[in-house]
Amino acid sequence: QNWELALKQYKSIDKEWTKTKDKWSVLIDHFEIDHINIVLAELHSYIKSKEQTDSLSKIHSLEILFAHIPDKESFTLKNIL
Repeated sequence: QNWELALKQYKSIDKEWTKTKDKWSVLIDHFEIDHINIVLAELHSYIKSKEQTDSLSKIHSLEILFAHIPDKESFTLKNIL
């Protein structure tokens, strides 16, 4: 319910993501980066409008997306075949 803190944390995450996505764009599928950008934009809108349920949903989506990238891009037989 602390929307000021949520917005502050969002801005921090967005700032870090801006730096990280440039490095990752060389290594990973641009679809993944675009998807993260879209979910971050949606999260920003939900935080600004103080939509708790939708904000939490987008945060969970981001957790899944960020966890998925190393799994998808790791050098394993599953990813080669």
